[in-house]
Amino acid sequence: MTRSVTNYPPTTPEALKAILDYCNQAALHLRNPSAPEADPALLLVGLPQGPIKSARVITDRAATTPAIAVTINERKPRLIDPEGFFMLRALVLFGMGLHIDKNQKGGAGRRDYVEVGSEGGITLLRLLADAQQGEIVKQQWDHHDLRAAALTIVGGSLSAVRGRREALAEALNSYDQNALKWGLSTSLSRKDYQALVRGSFRLFDITHGHVFMTALPPFRCQ
Repeated sequence: MTRSVTNYPPTTPEALKAILDYCNQAALHLRNPSAPEADPALLLVGLPQGPIKSARVITDRAATTPAIAVTINERKPRLIDPEGFFMLRALVLFGMGLHIDKNQKGGAGRRDYVEVGSEGGITLLRLLADAQQGEIVKQQWDHHDLRAAALTIVGGSLSAVRGRREALAEALNSYDQNALKWGLSTSLSRKDYQALVRGSFRLFDITHGHVFMTALPPFRCQ
């Protein structure tokens, strides 16, 4: 499919401020658990924007934690953890490609994947799970559920290599192309934008990384 970043409206200063506020609130809560948790509603400021057509905070009674229901390019809503949506919004803040692609299977085997980037695409699943070379990320239930609890890492093709490093590089390239043009380079330097994206990775890992830890066999004496 065509991966296009054209007609991506500029991020507003209000949206940038809200995303930075969310990041700072989350960091403060991690350092001081008595401080309020980050407000996921901040992640909705500035939407709709480009391929993100809508987003709303929902409460899953079974999970007892908030989630974001996000609609991308008029497709069915995806459920994602607020920390995962923070990662997504940070990555596409300056117009990095965002689309939904599908596998080569039909019928019940068809799966649609959220991807970022304009150079080959990187599935959001790989970024959330920080999948490494030779690892693939599978969804255990509905492919519309992108929450960490619904994901698992399994062995796969060694050709699966693109991940967070490549996504960060593309995000920085989009910053170089658009930050000054959109009037946001003074509000957020390139160095600070890099820290924001890396911080989104770290926040997701701190909050949900335990889901992807592998149980190891007990030690046995020879």
